[in-house]
Amino acid sequence: MESLSNMLNIFIASYLICDISLLIMLIPIMKKLTFTIGTETEIHSYRNMLYAFALYVITDILFVLHVYRLVDWSYFGISLNAALNESALALISIFWLSFVEAHLGYTEFENPRKRILLLLPAGIEIAMAFASIFTHWLFNIDSMNVYSRGPLFLLISAMVAFYMIYASVLSVKSRCKAKDSTERESANALLLFVISPFVGNVVQVIVPNTPIVCISMFISIYLVFVSLLAIQINHDALTKLNNRRRTERYFAGEISSATPENPIWVFLADVNFFKKINDNYGHTEGDRALCLVADALRETAEHYSGFAARIGGDEFILSIPGIKLNSPEEVTEYLNESLLKYCRRSSICYELTLSIGWANCIGASETMDELIRRADKMQYEDKKAIHEKIGRS
Repeated sequence: MESLSNMLNIFIASYLICDISLLIMLIPIMKKLTFTIGTETEIHSYRNMLYAFALYVITDILFVLHVYRLVDWSYFGISLNAALNESALALISIFWLSFVEAHLGYTEFENPRKRILLLLPAGIEIAMAFASIFTHWLFNIDSMNVYSRGPLFLLISAMVAFYMIYASVLSVKSRCKAKDSTERESANALLLFVISPFVGNVVQVIVPNTPIVCISMFISIYLVFVSLLAIQINHDALTKLNNRRRTERYFAGEISSATPENPIWVFLADVNFFKKINDNYGHTEGDRALCLVADALRETAEHYSGFAARIGGDEFILSIPGIKLNSPEEVTEYLNESLLKYCRRSSICYELTLSIGWANCIGASETMDELIRRADKMQYEDKKAIHEKIGRS
């Protein structure tokens, strides 16, 4: 009997240590969550998911303390804790879907009707969780304050599965439409998220009162966080294009192989009147405009087997092998037509245009900074002409 009691004490201690450790490990993740590794919507959704996960772990700890009689709770106290625990799962699921949509560039949550439909299962789950204090649908607390599952408990797993499957479908769609390795890597990372919580939920249904769900969810949360950091190293968080660090490495290799017969063309693009877009429509719309420009640059780079990057603010760079084009004007025309196509598809209510300059590299003696300086000089003239034209009109 004493041996059994010791084993139970070890289990309880291990359970609590596990949950408390998960809470502690959330702190460095929270500190490193900045807009440098994702868009504003992505980071808000991911951070809210972490808050919901923290609530789930805390209520899990309180539940363990009650189950093993380490703390005596009133009927209402244990019922409220159970309702918060089930609600936290619903919040984790909806914030995860919101993060996936933002990360992959989907806009379902921007449509009021779709937003209501997507929030409905989580809303019903939360309402049922608190109603269960009186109706015992999802859980039941008997006269001895002992917790047991209610007749509709499996609806929780069904609701979590709905959001995980929906997010997985979006990830698969994104992977199929991916234009480069970065987009494929992002979609793959989001697909990996689902595996661990799914296994954890199955085990939890079969073997109650284990910390497996907390552990499985944290594993997925951590994997996605690591994926965000990995993307940050070489890619711009907002547009998912290559960043300046990746650009410098790219040009270091390309310039060394440039020749008069096979030059490298460098195009510098800057958004016209970008400050006005931010001032008149807000920074969220400004971010959207930059993403539209990025889509056009990505398509142009793919068409000419080139390289596209965001090197700062509203400034972008495009590199095209000379063997792939007849004239630089051909590239600027393709880029402008592509941008116009994306603008029409997105139904923006303002004009989005680019000032573009270019330079070519014909030998290894040049540097990336020299090429950008020459292209920037031409770009300035293009921007000046556009401003003068606007001023005359």
